[in-house]
Amino acid sequence: MRSVSPCFCLALLALARPAAPSGPAVRGIVVDQSGAAIPGAQLTLESPPAPARTTASGPLGRFEFSGLPAGGYTLTVAQEGFMPERRRFELVASPLELRIQLAAAPIRQTLVVSETPGYQISTASSATRTALPLRDIPQAVQVVNRELIRSQAALSMQDVLRNVSGVSLHLGEGRRDQVFIRGNNAMRDSYVDGVRDDATYYRDLSTTEQVEVIKGPASVLYGRGSSGGIVNRVTKKPDLERPLGEVSLMGGSYGTKRTAVDLGLPLSDGRLAFRLNGAYEDSGSHRHFYSLDRYTVAPAVTWRPAEQTQVLAQFEHLADDRVPDRGIPSLNGRPALAAGAGSYYGDPGRDFLNNQVTAQALTFDHQFNPAWSVRNVFRHSKYRNAYSNTYPTGIRASEDGILVTRGQYNSNGYQENYFNQSETMVGFALPGTFHTVLAGVEAGSQTTRTDRFTGSALPVSLRNPVLTHALYSARPALSNGFDGGVLGLYVQDQIRINGRWKALLGLRRDRFRQYLDDLLPANADLGRTDYAWSPRAGAVFQATGWLSLYASYSRSFQPSGEGLSLAANNSDLKPEITENYEAGAKSDLLGGALSASLAVFRLNRNNIRTIDPVDPSRLVLVGRQRTQGIELSLSGTVWRRLNLYGGYAWLDARVLRSNDGIEGNRPGHVPLHSASLWTTVDLPKGLGLGGGLAGNTSRFTANDNQVLLPGYARVDMAFFYRTRRYDLALNLRNLLNTRYYETAHGNFTIYPGAPANGLLTLRLRW
Repeated sequence: MRSVSPCFCLALLALARPAAPSGPAVRGIVVDQSGAAIPGAQLTLESPPAPARTTASGPLGRFEFSGLPAGGYTLTVAQEGFMPERRRFELVASPLELRIQLAAAPIRQTLVVSETPGYQISTASSATRTALPLRDIPQAVQVVNRELIRSQAALSMQDVLRNVSGVSLHLGEGRRDQVFIRGNNAMRDSYVDGVRDDATYYRDLSTTEQVEVIKGPASVLYGRGSSGGIVNRVTKKPDLERPLGEVSLMGGSYGTKRTAVDLGLPLSDGRLAFRLNGAYEDSGSHRHFYSLDRYTVAPAVTWRPAEQTQVLAQFEHLADDRVPDRGIPSLNGRPALAAGAGSYYGDPGRDFLNNQVTAQALTFDHQFNPAWSVRNVFRHSKYRNAYSNTYPTGIRASEDGILVTRGQYNSNGYQENYFNQSETMVGFALPGTFHTVLAGVEAGSQTTRTDRFTGSALPVSLRNPVLTHALYSARPALSNGFDGGVLGLYVQDQIRINGRWKALLGLRRDRFRQYLDDLLPANADLGRTDYAWSPRAGAVFQATGWLSLYASYSRSFQPSGEGLSLAANNSDLKPEITENYEAGAKSDLLGGALSASLAVFRLNRNNIRTIDPVDPSRLVLVGRQRTQGIELSLSGTVWRRLNLYGGYAWLDARVLRSNDGIEGNRPGHVPLHSASLWTTVDLPKGLGLGGGLAGNTSRFTANDNQVLLPGYARVDMAFFYRTRRYDLALNLRNLLNTRYYETAHGNFTIYPGAPANGLLTLRLRW
């Protein structure tokens, strides 16, 4: 193996190296407004009826087309983060020298989707709020696009995020999307089109174009939270240029049935476009008594009253009804093997989960000139949830055998968010540099109302549970309202220094006002206001046209009211602070068809709330946690027909200081090693084959390290047939019928993975 690896690397380098020119006819350089070279710009030379020729600018921005006959030509130059440029010219016998200058692109959240299926995404807007090539961002960013989501027949955010290195799944009490990023809980770090979407619910993928994960603190642009990173869903938007029509039908194991539609129509000569996305799903599970019934409706309209102005209006409604599932208990520090993959310990006749989400967004973009643009986005969302849940709390021995003790609670909740972001972007040159400055202000209001009742439930047998009804409480254990006010001012400067060096500097100032109105008789109202600075600094060195090296520092803050709640023992505590030190490399191989990235980081979380040893009813800010590790990711196309997407993470996470008796422990839900790989290959006559694996080493269910989930590797496969008008795909999951445990929520609620199962999808287009 050692002898093969260097040869393989040399082969990749040879494939990535551009061929030597055979004879110049048209050559030149691509530069930005400061005169700095732009490497990797895509150039297309057309002269019908002859076929178009393409190339990319080299490390110093140079390009060349050779062996061209005399005649008229059109040259188109494009690069992420810049406005495309088109140049027409006549070529005579002598060579022609061109200088192409690209202007910085305005702020945009819309995506241009390639006609060619593939998993590689070379640009993302989440990390900088501007369309910037991933190789120019001095921070690890991973993107899961629509083609990968489709090829895996993903049905949930958990399905999507298992592809991302450094991300591990959490059960979320069986009622919400929840993950850990770089060993830190990211439950409240969800966004949609760059706006906070932090309510506790399951998101549907029918409206999602791609999912972008920023790893490491992101408070510099997004405010509080993001100790490990953020998850941003980029939604599907109307296309002003082309119509689209698509319907998909899915059916499979455990009674899974799902229908989705995606309809788009441009109107008024490219000035108005409409798009409608929606889905309905009625599914079961390998878990006994589970059921899911949900639908999504999401219309959107784009209006372009002038070439420089665009308005986008979006609406979404989601209704999700399901039976919450907290899984199985543990026994002797491991999942209870006597409980099968489907064993259920709730109250199937009375447990329920109902989520209702309604959201509206209005986005305005205007470009005054190629160097100056403004953007404003307003988003309003309402979240309602009702929840009744009976769940395992422990194990005890009795004369009748092993019993599972159970708990019960039910709640009603309401959350409403108002957010407005106003931003301007200006590009200008200074001697030897070109600056793209983004300045913005974010104002938001978040209110919640929560009523929670704590009941009880009788123990049941571990092997053959007789599920008796739980006992409800008529008196609320918790009843309160929370009001949070957000105000953030931020500025960011993207600096290009000649053709090889780039820098990214950013700073944000936040004020987060928190007030809890206790509605119980004690009326113990609480409040505080936090102010915080969130800096970021990074540098990128473009070593070659296909390799960039970077280093960065970022910081975020986590206030007591981060989760829209306060308690008596934390309302007087300052925010926790997370710092991230990172270095890495990003490369575009095989002529840009394959992207690879490496990140090495250390993430320190300080001022963690922990028990006061003098007064256990209080918390003090002395806790510390560290995660250091390596993350690898790979995406793109190899040999034209083979697409692949994969990643690996080594996460060394430790609790360095705590008064809770967990000092030196490994944080829960964080495996030392995790990896995933997914590939598809196109075969002749529209046929195709896909397959992959995902898994990790053992990890603990909680910070106390009392229960260990064993490591596993799951193998999946896919078979598909594609034509211009329809696709037919069969996805087989856990092909080898491996017994494994996906995730947990504490030591006694462990979720078993599904046995071998399959999904059949028919997708029609017109």
